[in-house]
Amino acid sequence: MKKILLTGHIDHGKSTLGGNLLFQCGAFDEREAQKIFDEAEQDRAASARWARLLDTDALEKKSGITVECNEHDFLYRLPSSAHQEPFRLIDTPGHKVFVPHLIEAVYRNVADGGIVVGVLVLSALPNDLASALERGQVKEDVLLLRAIGIDRIAVALNKMDALGWKEESYESAKKKITPLLKAARFKNIAFAPTSGFEGRGLISRQPLISDSGQPNLPLPSLMEQVFLLASEESLPVPPLATASFSGPNQQPEKLHSVQATASFSGPNQQPEKLHSVQASASFSGPNQQPEKLHSVQAKEEFWANIFVLNCPIFSCGFGGVIHTLAGESGFEVKQIEISASGRPRRPFLKSGEKGKVLLRLEKKMELESGSRIVIRGKLPGVEQAVSGEGCGVTIGYGLVVDEQV
Repeated sequence: MKKILLTGHIDHGKSTLGGNLLFQCGAFDEREAQKIFDEAEQDRAASARWARLLDTDALEKKSGITVECNEHDFLYRLPSSAHQEPFRLIDTPGHKVFVPHLIEAVYRNVADGGIVVGVLVLSALPNDLASALERGQVKEDVLLLRAIGIDRIAVALNKMDALGWKEESYESAKKKITPLLKAARFKNIAFAPTSGFEGRGLISRQPLISDSGQPNLPLPSLMEQVFLLASEESLPVPPLATASFSGPNQQPEKLHSVQATASFSGPNQQPEKLHSVQASASFSGPNQQPEKLHSVQAKEEFWANIFVLNCPIFSCGFGGVIHTLAGESGFEVKQIEISASGRPRRPFLKSGEKGKVLLRLEKKMELESGSRIVIRGKLPGVEQAVSGEGCGVTIGYGLVVDEQV
């Protein structure tokens, strides 16, 4: 199943767009949708009727803010095709307080298998976009998507109806957001002009108006862009998997894929160790119950190949929180060995650099070679998102190296 992880800054129309998209794709029948619309009317929230299709929690309905990650399955087909493909839409919180919910949803859906495409909903209105880029959650959402392993992203430049669908406004918004996406090292990026409230540009193509006032050829819809991104062949493993490192015994071992499956038949066909974050197995014949594929040792210290996305100085003593499939824990950097690049060796990393890092955890966690970790922490002068044990902003990501400390 192809999956869409819907993210975006609060009040940029994310849930409205998602609800209208699901309705157009037939995920809700008209009677069910009308009941939800009537409830919104009674609550004097008629403008939020599309968002109500996604925001099912009582608190979400009252506040108009997505708190939990809501998942909806639907079918979509390209205009040129008669074949429908199954999709899952995951609507994630856009407020910084609920970042841990976003992390949990991304981890779960990446681990479940299938292709996950990030969809970033941004208002194309100049003031909205400037505010979101400077002070909002957009940068955090982008870095989290990339850190978690998603490298395909479609940007819905929303509220284009308020801008008269002008081509100049659309291109200006694209130029403002593109550097952030490239800095985060997304390999596949697509854009689409949309109006979540009017439902235009979601599954049907929408023309833009040129400077001369004439409509141009319609641009691909948001779902066309998502479909193409999700249909492309698997992309290469992130750079960390092939990084070279200096110093004694610094060569990283081969890093394995996020998901592995195995099939066995006949009696006593025990699987060998499968190296992956998630492994599944099917068996046929007598004695069909699979045994535990492998054991994972709980670790308090471990080495990881780290790529720093967003930190001026990532050095020994730096502390924060790591998020993994196994949960989360506070950590401290104990040792750093810099990637071999011909530069003088120094005891820290900065944004855009990679290296081999020894991390010490506050509590033991079950981690195996190839496990992906997301690193978050506090940066001086940056507004922090704090919730539960999670804190700070996204610093980078890494892959666990299977060697003794």
